[in-house]
Amino acid sequence: MINEEIRACRDRLQLTQSQLGDELGVAAATIADWESGSVQPEHPAILRLALEQLEFQHAISFKGELGHEIQQRIEQLQQSKAELQALLAADA
Repeated sequence: MINEEIRACRDRLQLTQSQLGDELGVAAATIADWESGSVQPEHPAILRLALEQLEFQHAISFKGELGHEIQQRIEQLQQSKAELQALLAADA
């Protein structure tokens, strides 16, 4: 079961086995072995926690970048709204 969880997590994060290995401090071959089920992690509960933490960190990072872009777009829209209001007021 843990092998499927590892693969699903890696897919959600869009990481290669090598990249996930770097994030977790293990070799890519270890990730491959875990995913294939040929080797079981020594401490699956700790690995699950590490994977959850990694997903959380990636979510925060993405949210931060996305949040910045959204804020910039909101500011642009507010500026356009102000300009339109000024034009409408001048026409009235």
